[in-house]
Amino acid sequence: PHDPIPQQPLAAKPWSVAVSPAGSAQTIASAQWNGEIELYEAASGKLLERWPGSGSTRPIEISPQSRFVAGYSTVTGLTLYKRQAARASGSQEGQSLWSHLGARVRCLKFSQDEKLILAAFDDGLLRAWSTQSGELL
Repeated sequence: PHDPIPQQPLAAKPWSVAVSPAGSAQTIASAQWNGEIELYEAASGKLLERWPGSGSTRPIEISPQSRFVAGYSTVTGLTLYKRQAARASGSQEGQSLWSHLGARVRCLKFSQDEKLILAAFDDGLLRAWSTQSGELL
């Protein structure tokens, strides 16, 4: 049995949630109706990081080692966020991968090695990007 996740009041209404796989330092990502994404430590409920956003964000996904979070917003499109510890000095927090004007993202998944983020779109296509370069593959 697992310890219950501490109840943590959120700053805004959550629209989507993702949980890192068991075995890693488990984290929870919550996307709010206003596009903001918050990352929490599962064991304590401590807020680890917060990224500003715009528009409702869903779906979201967190990478296996919690180094990346990806989310699709109706305003900003598909964005890849690198955790502070994973960012190079001077690099941006969020990297736009796909415009909100194209097909909509329905599902997101990171590869086990965290090198790829895959997205299923409502146009029936599956697209993949490099988490390192942001390049569409």
